[in-house]
Amino acid sequence: PAQLTLFARAILAHLRLWPALRLALQTSTAQGKENVQLFASEILELFQSKRVGVDDVEELLLQIMDEEFDTLVEDESALALSRALILTWENLTSPEMEPSVKLLEEQVERAGRTRVTAQVREEVEEVDGDDDDDDGEEEEGDVEMQYEAPRLVERKEKPEPVVDDDGFTLV
Repeated sequence: PAQLTLFARAILAHLRLWPALRLALQTSTAQGKENVQLFASEILELFQSKRVGVDDVEELLLQIMDEEFDTLVEDESALALSRALILTWENLTSPEMEPSVKLLEEQVERAGRTRVTAQVREEVEEVDGDDDDDDGEEEEGDVEMQYEAPRLVERKEKPEPVVDDDGFTLV
């Protein structure tokens, strides 16, 4: 039981440090603290119920983020968190585990004083309802979203080559 309590504390700390969840909590109207504890409980149950792999944990993380927080996590952070949780589970009997969890909790406390920000550039384009669908159904209000990646470096336009009267390109 002491090791399970330690693992539960570690799960909570890992979840509270996960930028995807922190951002979802900041933008969500859901009961944040309560939902995180339920999230941690489901993860703990998964580990107690069977021998789990990275894929099992990642699938659960993504499912809960989608269903409970209306958030689709498309980066590799769920995979990294899954690996961290499995490593924590495997090292529960280690004497260094208690100090590691305390360090994680201190990081959570420091992180709690900062906000996670994300910038999404969206272009929203209405889709006509006149298009013929293969299944014959027309849905109103469909919105097609296109995301443009931000430019990291401004490009300078190359000047057009200058060609003289004889057809030679000036350098």
